[in-house]
Amino acid sequence: MTKNPFTRVLTWLVVLIAFLIVMGTLAFDFALMLTFPHLARNFNPLNPVLALGPTVVILTVVLALTFSWLNKKITYLTKGIDQVAAGNFAAHLDEQKGGPLSASYQNFNQMTDQLAKTATLRDDFINQFSHEFRTPIASIQGLTDLMQERELPKKERQAYLALISKEAHRLTNLSTNVLTLTTLESQTILNNQTSFDLTEQVRQAVILLWPQLEEHKLNVNLTLAPATAFGNADLLNQVWVNLINNAIKFTPDGGHLTIKIERHDDQIAVSVNNDGPLISPTDQDHLFEKFYQADNRSNVGGLGLGLAIASRIIALHQGRITVVSNPADHTTFTVYLPSKGSAK
Repeated sequence: MTKNPFTRVLTWLVVLIAFLIVMGTLAFDFALMLTFPHLARNFNPLNPVLALGPTVVILTVVLALTFSWLNKKITYLTKGIDQVAAGNFAAHLDEQKGGPLSASYQNFNQMTDQLAKTATLRDDFINQFSHEFRTPIASIQGLTDLMQERELPKKERQAYLALISKEAHRLTNLSTNVLTLTTLESQTILNNQTSFDLTEQVRQAVILLWPQLEEHKLNVNLTLAPATAFGNADLLNQVWVNLINNAIKFTPDGGHLTIKIERHDDQIAVSVNNDGPLISPTDQDHLFEKFYQADNRSNVGGLGLGLAIASRIIALHQGRITVVSNPADHTTFTVYLPSKGSAK
């Protein structure tokens, strides 16, 4: 347990204050005698001390009780810190008992809440990460074992090879996303910035994902105003592919997908709207945090990194990304980027 350094300090502080009161009184009386010599004949140095004695005792007791009370508050906070240091992120302090330290107690509770949340996300990520990697590895291992154990018709062998290739790509994507987010989080300056046709880039992202759109028989509506962006084209392309791919995943077969580019005074807005399941307000608040997955979306797979990556890329471009999900508007992700003229 961490030793509370305030106990000894407060004890010495009480003694020091009492000593200073006595010495200050004597100094004042002696100065008074020197200023008015005629008073010196009847002056007894013990008189002021004796007269001040009860006051000093009372003041000392009051100070001791006050410091003892404050010391208990500090000790309570110290014990909470000890619990956090031991890994107990569920530790909470009673803010009603904080007195002058109530603000510190509140900050402590907010800190432990955040630590507990981070720990939960970390544990969930480790479990999800292990699961997501274990599944394709098991598939690849099972398929290769089958191919080694018996002779297979050419058609069946090609089907197995296609599945192995698919699972290998899945592993690559998982590891790439983790590495990408790690790199982006440590990055503060964008490299390879150029001016490019944003409208054409979004259109190409739609074409890239057209097979999935057709597979799910989605009705796609494109309203793309001409727009030129300034930034890292490769990174921004990841954002559009990610948002459109997410919309495809969560839109039921035969649903509707609307992609828009709109120009405003000093910014460009790119939105992706789908009529799939709504996202709860609670999930909306955390959707762009790494490893977070909404309750109604966890069965789709993935590590909850796609939106975190998109959010970080947009932040590096001095933009922002928002989500609106309600029965009237369905679910819309909107990216706001500074227009070419206002980009810094």
